[in-house]
Amino acid sequence: MIGTSTRLPPTQRLVEIKAVAEQFHFKISTLLLHAGKAVEAITWFRKHIRSYARVLGTPEVAFLHWEWFSRQFLVFGELIETTSTTIPDTLSPRFGTADYGLTEWEFQPAYYYQLAATYLREKRYAIECSSSMANLTTEVNGVPESVMPSVYVGQYVRLFEQGDTVSILPLSDTEYTSYALSEAERFQDSYEIIALFRKAYESFQSLGATRIASVCSGGMAMEYYAAGDFSNAKQLFDNVAGLYRKEGWTTLLWENLGYLRECSMKLNSPKDFISYSLEMAALPLFSRSEEENRENKIKSGPAGSPTISRRENIQQEVINVLERNQSSEGTDDGFNNAMEEVTHLDIDQISSLRMVLTTSVAFLDQSVKPGSPLLVSVSLLSHLPSPVVVDQLEVQFNQSDCNFVIHSRQEDSPPFYSNLHDQVVQDTSLTLFTNRWMRLTHEAKSEPAPSRAVLFGSPVPAAAEKPPMEVVAAAKQKAKKHIHLFYCSECEELALKVAASSDVIELQSINWRSFDDGFPNLFINKAHDIRGQHVAFLASFSSPAVIFEQVSVIFALPKLFIASFTLVLPFFPTGSFERVEEEGDVATAFTLAHILSMIPKSRGGPTSVVIYDIHALQERFYFGDDVLPCFETGIPLLLQRLRQLPDAENITIAFPDDGAWKRFHKLLQHFPMIVCNKVREGDKRIVRIKEGNPEGRHVVIVDDLVQSGGTLRECQKVLASHGASKVSAYVTHAVFPKQSYENFMASNSAGPGDQLAYFWITDSCPHTIKAIGQR
Repeated sequence: MIGTSTRLPPTQRLVEIKAVAEQFHFKISTLLLHAGKAVEAITWFRKHIRSYARVLGTPEVAFLHWEWFSRQFLVFGELIETTSTTIPDTLSPRFGTADYGLTEWEFQPAYYYQLAATYLREKRYAIECSSSMANLTTEVNGVPESVMPSVYVGQYVRLFEQGDTVSILPLSDTEYTSYALSEAERFQDSYEIIALFRKAYESFQSLGATRIASVCSGGMAMEYYAAGDFSNAKQLFDNVAGLYRKEGWTTLLWENLGYLRECSMKLNSPKDFISYSLEMAALPLFSRSEEENRENKIKSGPAGSPTISRRENIQQEVINVLERNQSSEGTDDGFNNAMEEVTHLDIDQISSLRMVLTTSVAFLDQSVKPGSPLLVSVSLLSHLPSPVVVDQLEVQFNQSDCNFVIHSRQEDSPPFYSNLHDQVVQDTSLTLFTNRWMRLTHEAKSEPAPSRAVLFGSPVPAAAEKPPMEVVAAAKQKAKKHIHLFYCSECEELALKVAASSDVIELQSINWRSFDDGFPNLFINKAHDIRGQHVAFLASFSSPAVIFEQVSVIFALPKLFIASFTLVLPFFPTGSFERVEEEGDVATAFTLAHILSMIPKSRGGPTSVVIYDIHALQERFYFGDDVLPCFETGIPLLLQRLRQLPDAENITIAFPDDGAWKRFHKLLQHFPMIVCNKVREGDKRIVRIKEGNPEGRHVVIVDDLVQSGGTLRECQKVLASHGASKVSAYVTHAVFPKQSYENFMASNSAGPGDQLAYFWITDSCPHTIKAIGQR
């Protein structure tokens, strides 16, 4: 190495000072961190950064400052990562303490990697600005050759060969600037920036900092774009755009969509280009100035400033593309050829294009009489900056005979009439102006005969922010609901039977998986296909172990923009724990009802919760107002069985207690009845007949559920002892814990006190049905 002691010019002198400061900072920070003094090390680093934050030098060499600045954060982040740095308990996660003013993020390497990437990107912006200023000087003087580092830290010299003699010459600031700029332009910083952003992204994700992680992901996307890797850039930009839409960050979304537009064009994807362009044009974002300098234009990316004229130009570009205008800026042959595959864009309630065009179709009459006219209102609202002319608007219903088409009337053209499904429609003006509702009314008759349809078009006043309140009428011939039925693992066999019994039920599936730690890893298949559809879920809360995974799915389904949601829970397992008899008892029936009451609403409103033969009718009041509990009974199934018996005329119904009588007697009131009750004799509880006579009768015991079956067996014995010829039983929910169903299996004795003639149960408890099998 060769050195010189000559005093350096200003630019090189500044480079030397920073290089020496960097060496001292590294040694001090290393000593502090290895000594476990993390707070002192971070405080020292902040002082070091503040000392040089604004020492940029001349604009031509600003890129050197940002390169040095980025290196400070990178090195310190690596030091933090390689030492056992812990966050002191005295620090506040947000504001720090009065003594140190530090935040917990400053103890995370990701914080420094993100800033290192950010400042390295500033270096690239500075190079782009410096290149234009240095072009003239470079063309005249050229880039100096044989430049190498000196033995002195931060210094550079130039070797000059003259024959066999090698001379050491100092560099002027102009020569040094040309040399440094040429070296900087030789290396692509994009991939180093991507690596830093990726390290920060992964670290922030592991910390649960989703928002700041998305910023890092956006940084990676910009660098992929700068490097010409448009496929990776588009994928990352798409992910980031989802969060920006969710959070409502329109300024960031505008910049992001600008990159997505360009990526779509480079990848020959006109459909995506049109979609992103329309979303950009409709964003509620405006710039105060129509002018922007070159530096701001570089940083804002291809989106530019969100001015009115810029938004109008973007909308016009879409029109040019749709009209196959070859002169559209930025398009090439590949892009134009791909236009042949563009068919349509879907705009629904969850589409990113829902802010572009809002539509509403509603009936104006509260009821419909056969043969009478039916008024249908169609409302349209555009958020695009320029007027939009709709060529044709088709409204479709479940019944194709009700469909109709509205044609836009062109200037100097005669009125247009068309016949569609026996509906004749007249054209009208379909020009939409920014943020102004247009409302059209279609008149049709509900009978199948051809009818004349008249359109009355009138724009809603500009001051109206929402379309008028409209009442949806019930159609005369309402189409059957198509139900998408999901189910838990236990209910698969039951779900198959249900689907086989109806042509309007379509089974859907869920991947019921678990992570290594046992917690559920769930996935709803074909989630996109159920948007706008009626959905039901068949649940079985057979044990606490399966409740959490099913509740997770139950809470997720209504959020998929479905038309309505119904939860079918045949057995409400905690229904028998509805009372607090002494202080300390926990009424788990109320707990489960409270959980189910928090199911999110679907587009159709509150969730319907269907439960069969809940233990106590008063439990309906445990549910909140955000769900609609519907209580059904399995007694109709029992009645079908009883009518099929050879001794159907000799049936008497018995209830094991007053609660069962209150629950079911009105459904079985045409049968003779027996009511039993339990009385205490010493330490024993004995079942006795309270009213009714079983002598010579086929007595059927009816109850909502059976656990061990002890009460049922005692009731069977007392009925047989009082002369019942046969004793049978029915319960809706056969819980049978610990295989207690064995108590009711056939014995050698054929007496009514030992063996039930029939024992009917439903399949509300799938685990019991599986255990009993063909027994």
